[in-house]
Amino acid sequence: MKLRKYLSADGLFGLVRYGFKKINDFRSLDCEILLTDALMSAFAMFSLKDPSLLAFDQRRQTDENLKSIYHINHVPSLHYS
Repeated sequence: MKLRKYLSADGLFGLVRYGFKKINDFRSLDCEILLTDALMSAFAMFSLKDPSLLAFDQRRQTDENLKSIYHINHVPSLHYS
């Protein structure tokens, strides 16, 4: 059944990412972090129930799952300039 592949976490995260890719990015062209990555990072922080931005930032430094599960290429950090 074709619908079943969307009922997995990976399928649902893919649908969320696909929806985020449809959003137009009106920021300046020199942004290093794609809007999709920023939105997926916010979604990851929400779905992982991190208690704070600091907790998410610490997870970002040690957890490769953010890239493999959420398909985030460049995870924003608190100290990003």
